[in-house]
Amino acid sequence: AGLAPRSSTAADADAGQGTMGEYLAMGGHGAFIWPAYLCAAAVMAGLLVASLRALRARQAELDALETRRRRADAGTGDEA
Repeated sequence: AGLAPRSSTAADADAGQGTMGEYLAMGGHGAFIWPAYLCAAAVMAGLLVASLRALRARQAELDALETRRRRADAGTGDEA
């Protein structure tokens, strides 16, 4: 009653069916949000790489210690 029909674009936006560009813009905050996500992803990737390198280093250290212990046990005739 006296209200103009709404455009389909407004109805779609209200229904949560906006365009991908609108989603990526995040209401004008996309310029801050997406770089923050990228920084967080880069930090997490760096932590993963550092953790895997440390794991490999500790495994190599453990292997060397076990080899040295086996040689020492073999030299004394002790059996574990």
